[in-house]
Amino acid sequence: GIDPQQDLILPVPGAARAMEFQNDWQLTVAATRYQLEELKRTSIERSVVRAVAARSNEIGVQALYRMRSARQRLEVKLPEAVQFDAQPLRLNGRPVPLEQGAEGTYFLPLVDVEADTEFVLELRYSMPDPVAGAGARIVLPAFPHEPASQKTYLCVYLPREWAMLGTTGAWTPEPGAGGHLGAATSAHRAGQLITWVTEGIAVEGDPFGSFPTDGTPYLFSTLRPAAPPEGDLRVYAADETWLHAGVFILVLLGGVVLLPFRFPSRVIAVGLAVGVLVLMAVFTPVFAGHVVDEALALAVFLVLVLWVVWFVVRAWPQMVAGAGGMTAALAGGARCCLPGGKKPADATPAARETPQPAEVVSDPREQGLDLADPTAEVPLAEPAEEPDPREKGLALDQHDVEPPGAKPSEGDASSTDAEKEGGPAHE
Repeated sequence: GIDPQQDLILPVPGAARAMEFQNDWQLTVAATRYQLEELKRTSIERSVVRAVAARSNEIGVQALYRMRSARQRLEVKLPEAVQFDAQPLRLNGRPVPLEQGAEGTYFLPLVDVEADTEFVLELRYSMPDPVAGAGARIVLPAFPHEPASQKTYLCVYLPREWAMLGTTGAWTPEPGAGGHLGAATSAHRAGQLITWVTEGIAVEGDPFGSFPTDGTPYLFSTLRPAAPPEGDLRVYAADETWLHAGVFILVLLGGVVLLPFRFPSRVIAVGLAVGVLVLMAVFTPVFAGHVVDEALALAVFLVLVLWVVWFVVRAWPQMVAGAGGMTAALAGGARCCLPGGKKPADATPAARETPQPAEVVSDPREQGLDLADPTAEVPLAEPAEEPDPREKGLALDQHDVEPPGAKPSEGDASSTDAEKEGGPAHE
């Protein structure tokens, strides 16, 4: 090779390489033709959508896109039965007329926008909510040419008396207040997202303050949202007062039903309830966050109080009976010995009666009985006769006690006969 700037006889402007051959030579040149590939002419760098669900079953939508486009007219599809504001389309905050094509198709003129310049596109419209009652179905604008899109944020405003129970769709709930997943976010967070979209671009007006909102905001996000209906967000909600009342009544009824059951059965039922709450927290964290709240805690407290009162009412008679028996036992122990070493039985008149003679069993060996024979009968000894008190030198009053075996006298006999006839024994 030689220097094309110095060694060439005829200088060639712009030559980068030259070769010199002394003998016969042959040069082979390989040429490659490259085919151009169609690229995305529109790219969405950042996007934020705010949707306000009204109590009149109507949803107001504000869509902000930070984008680049090499097209002069950008096609967009909007939901059916859509209604526009006075200025539905704005470029960098300036109102621009919206061109309507076929049914549901609109064109956004970008004549004054350069291809390599970023701009902020804002769309505002309202549509009827196909979901009756609490809840909403959010439908976002769709671009048929499928522009390159990054992360999109969706902020949904629900009335304050509604409690969000869950969502369906290709959207991820963002952490709200306190870092809880699916919890309500703050209005300041929505303002930060709009500032994030418009930063570095001269936007006329205030996109955040000029769009009216009401209710509690919930934030969601997704990557490259799909076209409707796959890219729709379905929000399930219920009246918060009725939800709390339902949870309270359900827990209270469960506690009343478990009253007749024993303690182990109640422990099993409480364990099953805790397991259900854990499963709800794993699979439906948003719904579990609205169920586990002050109403549930108050209902559980009242059930515990009810169980304690029920236990006391049922166990009180047994407790009183047990206390009475203990008191009687203590009182009997205190009366076991009276003053003077006498037992309580000795102080009663029945104890002063003459004891009955006991039967004395004689020794069977003295009578020659065989103790090994189980059929042998052991004779009982005759009761011992009491000795005559006169033998002991005791003087008895004839009118008080009769000696054993003595016959009554004539006077006594006549007295006895008179008493039998009902008359007096003596005059």
